[in-house]
Amino acid sequence: MADCEGCVYFRRRCYRQCQFKSLLQMGVKRDVICNLKNMYCLPYVERTLRCIASFEDKSSFVHSFDEDVHNRMIHVLTGAVGAELVLKEKLADREKKCEDLQRQIQETKAAITEKRDANIKRKEAIQLAKDTVEELNRTMQTLNITQG
Repeated sequence: MADCEGCVYFRRRCYRQCQFKSLLQMGVKRDVICNLKNMYCLPYVERTLRCIASFEDKSSFVHSFDEDVHNRMIHVLTGAVGAELVLKEKLADREKKCEDLQRQIQETKAAITEKRDANIKRKEAIQLAKDTVEELNRTMQTLNITQG
């Protein structure tokens, strides 16, 4: 019954028996449904919303009664559902971009570590070469002194 709280309509009727349940499951917010209920007579809204909810593709739904009011209701509902879908898509895109950026950061860190390790090895090799040259120079000086 916690889902039934929030507006007079949902407190009066059990959520499980509510004819708007399928719309709620589609993601239409409770306040949008309640605003529609307040704008139009309740039986009309319930009948229309039941019809709308029974269609997978809301844009293909066509009904003959009170076309202007019906079109406005469809616009409000599909707009609410569409806006939520767009936001969900944007969120998914941002999450994907975030994952891509995190992966790139990890790759960059790995590349930096690899280059740093390569630089350390190169410096060690240079130092070893310098030490070898100094050793050779001392050996040459020692040989020159003993031969000279």
